[in-house]
Amino acid sequence: MNIQVRTDHPGRLHVGVRWALGLPLLLCVAGCCPEAPAGVAPASATTRPLHLDTAGKRIIERRKLPAGTPAPAFNLTDQDGNAFTNDDLRGSITAIGFIYTSCPDVCGLLTASFLDIGEKFEPAITDKSLRLVLITTDPERDTPERIKTFTRAHGGKWSFLTADMETCEEVWEAYGVNRTYNPSADYVYHTYKILLLDHEANLRFDFVGLDDPEADLVRDLTQLLGES
Repeated sequence: MNIQVRTDHPGRLHVGVRWALGLPLLLCVAGCCPEAPAGVAPASATTRPLHLDTAGKRIIERRKLPAGTPAPAFNLTDQDGNAFTNDDLRGSITAIGFIYTSCPDVCGLLTASFLDIGEKFEPAITDKSLRLVLITTDPERDTPERIKTFTRAHGGKWSFLTADMETCEEVWEAYGVNRTYNPSADYVYHTYKILLLDHEANLRFDFVGLDDPEADLVRDLTQLLGES
């Protein structure tokens, strides 16, 4: 694994990770695991060829979804304690990711990707033509206060959303996120997923896996911003 650390932004380290083949399988044993996508990706969606690790497991899949696929409705709470629904996404391009704040390993990849996106597209985020959204996979611990502390600590330009367990379970199912909790290891296992929505809150791209899809995310976000 090659790790590049930049300190060009005061007060924060930027970590870019490129995974060696086979390493994601080891991390899957330790923490967040990729699951087969479900729910939001129709069979007609086009996909790029999959990268495979040495065990033949799926690492990353990028799906381009059919036009006019509406994002499932949700009603959650952001880090400031304010109600946040899918209607709040209309008028902006949106990237949605699923993590939890106490994740010890691969959630850091998605967090780093969102931090990099926040820098690359800072003007678009400032004028709200692009929104970044994180949804917790550990709502019992990820209270608004905790996710606010997490957001401040990372300097995140995102809305971090949580709710009660039942509400979050409905959102995970609707967005194709499989989630289980291992009490003996105190780990949450969940699908590693990023979704891109257009300005009408339609699903456009679905990324599933452990690889770092930064180049694809930047290209696809640029395309969506050009359409809006």
